[in-house]
Amino acid sequence: MAGQSAAVLHSEAKIRIRPLNGFIGAEIEGVDLRHPLTPAAFKIVHDAFVNYEVIVLRDQDITVDQQMAFGARFGELSIHPFSPNLPDKPEVIILDYSADNPPALTDIWHVDETFRETPPLATILRAKTVPETGGDTLFASMSAAYRGLSERMKQHIHGLEAQHDFKPWRPLFGESDRPKLRQLEDRFPNPWHPVVRVHPVSGRRVLYVNRQFCTRIKGLKADESEALLEFLYRQATIPEYQLRVKWQPNTLVMWDNRSVQHYASHDYYPARRTMERVTVKGDRPVGPAGAYTPDTVPANGTVKPAIAEGTRPIVEGEAKRPPDKAINLGNLELRFDINRACWAGQTLDLTLTEFKIVSVMAMRAGEDVSYREIYDLVHGKDFVAGYGSEGFRANVRTFIKRIRKKFRDVDPEFEHIHNYAGFGYRWLTDA
Repeated sequence: MAGQSAAVLHSEAKIRIRPLNGFIGAEIEGVDLRHPLTPAAFKIVHDAFVNYEVIVLRDQDITVDQQMAFGARFGELSIHPFSPNLPDKPEVIILDYSADNPPALTDIWHVDETFRETPPLATILRAKTVPETGGDTLFASMSAAYRGLSERMKQHIHGLEAQHDFKPWRPLFGESDRPKLRQLEDRFPNPWHPVVRVHPVSGRRVLYVNRQFCTRIKGLKADESEALLEFLYRQATIPEYQLRVKWQPNTLVMWDNRSVQHYASHDYYPARRTMERVTVKGDRPVGPAGAYTPDTVPANGTVKPAIAEGTRPIVEGEAKRPPDKAINLGNLELRFDINRACWAGQTLDLTLTEFKIVSVMAMRAGEDVSYREIYDLVHGKDFVAGYGSEGFRANVRTFIKRIRKKFRDVDPEFEHIHNYAGFGYRWLTDA
């Protein structure tokens, strides 16, 4: 009897966690879900699930009951109100797509069932029949997506809430189904979830809006809400935050619905693809408490820092450039991206006309600046001669010389404005 028990128990030493990507995903080896996990083995799997957000277990030739038992270790299983369930096991969803039943509704980035007050904690999907090509599922770490935002954007969305709705299924209800639709609306009354939620176990902040179920952001005008949501939705499409799983028969994938979005590719139609799914109940999403403070919770991977507009990363071996400087004139400020010269940040005594000339030259990205542009910018005040006259062109050249002198007064090496602007002009033309 003791030998039989030892045969079904896992040796924790044989469990291997292999990360699949910089931010998201791990493959777990040495686990056979035909047998119950020991408490120690379950802790290893659970911790990997929380840390990597998506876990992949290959060659799991298990029954539906064994899949349900594995899911029940994480919490109570839920029943989907719209998807096709097994009659005797309503917790199990059968996704069977083919030429006779084309795939639908899953080729969009989404979080499962956020139309609920308490969306699922996790989803467990196992492949039964897979097409020869295609049919992959993509996952995106929304904790990495949040960390990838600039601090200013994080502050902007801090404390916001978004409304969620079961909108993909509304077209299923015709006029005769209105009473049933009203019952579902009472059951799922458009919850407001935080735009940024805090993962209840890892403590990571998560960007928690998805295109499939979100409708609007509270407190914003319709166009403001739409613009912000579109920007936030796009964060799931950044490849660095993604994991792409290629299915094989008996591949089991479990993802953390609290921090992951997914997208099922429909590129296999009309081939057949059959999956069995169970979902674990979750809790109500909660956002960060209090005023905004920077997130300091450890996480996988390192996101690229926000790069200020007009600057570029330093190439290895290149000397570090001085910080941006500014020319100030009253309420006007013109910033220059210093590439080859430095004037130590002194304020130049530019007149308004000189300032405008510098501006137009700095804003033209490597193109010729015409006398016409100068004229259109400053005519009628400092230039009495009409555009095209030699007097006008001479006046412009006089201003250019005066500007250059003022730059050289603080930087003897100064040659052209593009030394400071990083854009510049080549010469003045009559175009």
